[in-house]
Amino acid sequence: MLGRMHELARFRPPRPATPPRWLGPQDLTTADRAALLRDGVLVVLHGGAVAPAGTRLRPDERAAAVAAAVPARGALARRTAVWVHTGAGGPGRVEIVLPAGTRRAEPAPERVVHEAALDRHDVQLVGRTRVTTVQRTGLDVARWLEPDESTDLLRVLVDHGFEVSAADRALATLSGHRHVLRARHVLAHL
Repeated sequence: MLGRMHELARFRPPRPATPPRWLGPQDLTTADRAALLRDGVLVVLHGGAVAPAGTRLRPDERAAAVAAAVPARGALARRTAVWVHTGAGGPGRVEIVLPAGTRRAEPAPERVVHEAALDRHDVQLVGRTRVTTVQRTGLDVARWLEPDESTDLLRVLVDHGFEVSAADRALATLSGHRHVLRARHVLAHL
């Protein structure tokens, strides 16, 4: 009976192709891309990466869309990491963090590179791309972004596992470092 089912399978119609959830610059001609963006069919993710309007990308898809901007030893950070983890906002210029003391990445207009101490627990793989964890992302957002913006982003991160009390404890170990007081003030108002 199994052999007969295999014979009949060749008469089954092919499955419809699943459209890609995002496209890179190599996937469309410049003219097609411009027309689809103009008509609102596509939206820009970053650089040449676009997605069909209204598509809710998964974190691994968002990370893959900006992965080309990440040097091998770097990780997506701050606003970009918030976008990867939550989908909130947009990547704009991709923010990268490199371990302190390593050679700086080549300058590029599509990214901003920061240097910081990175513990192995501060970075995770999302798909194939290194991204700061939700907790490290929240800590960096609280320290380095303006209070109004950081408060909004932190509220979104809380829904994705950011723990305010753990961040406050981590800030206590950074006494004397830059923007720690600002971060404590932001966390207190959450």
